[in-house]
Amino acid sequence: MTLLTLFILWAGGLFWFATNINFAKPEKPNMTTDAIIVLTGGTKRIAEGVDLLKKTKTADLFISGVNPDVQQKDLISDDSICCITLGYKATNTEENATEVKKWLSTKNVKNIRLVTSNYHMIRAMLEFQKIMPDLDIIPHPVTPAGYNIWDKKFWPITFSEYNKTLLIWLQLKQA
Repeated sequence: MTLLTLFILWAGGLFWFATNINFAKPEKPNMTTDAIIVLTGGTKRIAEGVDLLKKTKTADLFISGVNPDVQQKDLISDDSICCITLGYKATNTEENATEVKKWLSTKNVKNIRLVTSNYHMIRAMLEFQKIMPDLDIIPHPVTPAGYNIWDKKFWPITFSEYNKTLLIWLQLKQA
């Protein structure tokens, strides 16, 4: 293959990726799952997870990748909400999946609702499926404030996330 062919394939993939994340919607929004998993790192993720918990989409909410200096009261102002666990070990997506697997090992969970940003969902799904291939994972992407195709931050974030996703996908194909 020539360099031009590789570039055309890469650019086509970037277009496909940008289109998919731009139109990403939560799957099976009315389905109750055994647990809700929220990955930190973007706006609206935690609020969406808490909202799903309040709507009784599950009994347990696990927030992965929380800064060690942060407590639950710093993230969630409603003291009446129960069954939230904060995970402090993860600093990247692969570690999120590992942290979640460890937490799930103490529970009888067959399916989860994974909440993360729309641009992060494809890579997060790859990482979670790699580490927990038998787990039924329901994607629940959220769109961060100001993240649309016409926003100046859309393309740098999308470009970066696409390349990270492509690297993970290639690693999985070679495994």
